Amino acid sequence: MGKSKLFVAGLLNSNFFEVYNIIDLEKEQSKEIVVDNTKEQESLVKMIERQFPDGKLPYGAQETGQFLPYLINPHSCYKVGDKMLSFMLQAPYFREIDVNSLENCVITYKDSTDIIFSASSIGHRNNIIYLSVNSADERADIYNGKRTEIGFHYLAYDVINHKFKEQRYVEKGLIDNMHQVGYSREEFLVSLDMNISVNLDISHMAGLDNEAVRIKYNNAYFQKGKIFLWDMKTDRLLVIDPPLCTPAHVEFDRDDQSVFYVSCHNMSKFKGSMVLHGPGMIVKYRYMNGIIEKLGCFTDFQFNRITTHKIFYYNEKPYLAVTGYPDYLYIINGETMVLETKIKLFEPDMPVLYQDQLFPCIGNRKAPLYLQVNEDGTEVYLVNSDTCFRVLWLENSVRSFKYTESNGAVSAHCEIF
Repeated sequence: MGKSKLFVAGLLNSNFFEVYNIIDLEKEQSKEIVVDNTKEQESLVKMIERQFPDGKLPYGAQETGQFLPYLINPHSCYKVGDKMLSFMLQAPYFREIDVNSLENCVITYKDSTDIIFSASSIGHRNNIIYLSVNSADERADIYNGKRTEIGFHYLAYDVINHKFKEQRYVEKGLIDNMHQVGYSREEFLVSLDMNISVNLDISHMAGLDNEAVRIKYNNAYFQKGKIFLWDMKTDRLLVIDPPLCTPAHVEFDRDDQSVFYVSCHNMSKFKGSMVLHGPGMIVKYRYMNGIIEKLGCFTDFQFNRITTHKIFYYNEKPYLAVTGYPDYLYIINGETMVLETKIKLFEPDMPVLYQDQLFPCIGNRKAPLYLQVNEDGTEVYLVNSDTCFRVLWLENSVRSFKYTESNGAVSAHCEIF
């Protein structure tokens, strides 16, 4: 079967402890690891209270407990050797887990709490992970209206020796947080600034079920985050203006790594929920000889949220598997950017129905936000908070099994190994 295990990560709802599941796809069973992160939570609560003494929290959060999970959510996992690296969303640490012994340790940079790691880092060379860091205090200054942009550092992390090496400092340009850093074998990095804040004080506003609030929120300025491309050979930094808001993730073509696919989620955060501003988009680019070329794009009226896109090959042809919130799997031809098939996974309890061009994603644990593809490209695995969906996309076949009884929420892009 080749790669037959999924590594799935999230938080328990009761205490925000980290919870990791190793799902055996052959047995359709899982092994659960719960990590007590009380120490990390306490440290971050102190940081939040120091950064926001007036209690006016980012994204209109009503209390620290509503904002804290957004910092400590595991967001993506990446396997190097026997080590699984779990990157949090906006935290000054990430976790390293041994997939055999299940032992874990926290990795920090210079033991500093004034750090936000990029939530994920893709692509390794000789056990090297590329990522970015920026100042948590400077990021708080943006939330508090004292700055409009900040700088960031590119780092390389040696997984074997637990050592960081600074690669480059960029003085300005970041407006929210660097959501992902992707490494191309053509020796360039693509990193994505996923701004999810509209330019509006929402701390004392009613909910989006109020029509006046919806209209005001929809009319507020929503700045697009940037896509940064750093050419490691020439040290040149280029900036891409994405076609939609919320650029978030990048995938590189397996055979031609000058080609990459970027997702634009087109969503913001309002209090405790992600808010869709319309369908998302996948954009295909090529970087060659110092020039960025847009090769194509894909969207659809139900192409909502698109939390995960994965490049895979079937019969030596590239395809993209993409989640369509809450109930669809899209398979897109990677060469032509044309839809191959669109598979309905289940009947949703809360389908996406836009009001005043907005839709809040509230409490939908059933929606699978994360996926992986098997090695021969025939089966796609999607996970929600307790269920794994298995989709044979060529046959339009969907089945599922429950992998946990825990009351948690999956928050991380899963890894297959």
